[in-house]
Amino acid sequence: MAEKLMKEAGKTNYEISIHEGVGHLIDLPFCPPTTISNHPLFPKPIVLQVGGDDIIKHGEAQEKIWNNLLSFFDRNLRP
Repeated sequence: MAEKLMKEAGKTNYEISIHEGVGHLIDLPFCPPTTISNHPLFPKPIVLQVGGDDIIKHGEAQEKIWNNLLSFFDRNLRP
């Protein structure tokens, strides 16, 4: 869906990556993965599972995604 919207908007400077076994919340590299978190729109007793079930894959993805993000910013945000 995100790719469809980007194409419809005429955007070309985006990347989509899928990392199996990784949750929706990617922390900075070498930080413990956040697997459960509160959500600001839900009442306090409700928590959401946001991290993947495999903390090894999650940790490896944190490092890979961070490096990819820095490279993307370097390519697309420099004058």
